[in-house]
Amino acid sequence: MTLKADILTDLDDVFFDTDELADAITYGTASIGAIVSYGVNLNQGGAMAQSECTIKVKKSDVATFAARTAVTIGTDAWKTLREVRSDAYTRTIELEKDMRPRLT
Repeated sequence: MTLKADILTDLDDVFFDTDELADAITYGTASIGAIVSYGVNLNQGGAMAQSECTIKVKKSDVATFAARTAVTIGTDAWKTLREVRSDAYTRTIELEKDMRPRLT
């Protein structure tokens, strides 16, 4: 087996396996594995605080990027903001979640 074949096998069997490194998320209507990284941006949009998240997904799971696609991680609802990076096998996508208080 070549190194390239080993790496592609590891994408499925290790990196994007929800029993190993990946988190289970819902992207649009599909349940997929993703590598999730969180952060907070307090300055984006003026005085509006937003929570940010970056996910790395397999291109075979997310064939094309579309802004404002619904993403659920655990019980948190997010929207896709932009595609940060793309290569032959994966996409890195930035998500956002409005954290402004809501009147109920």
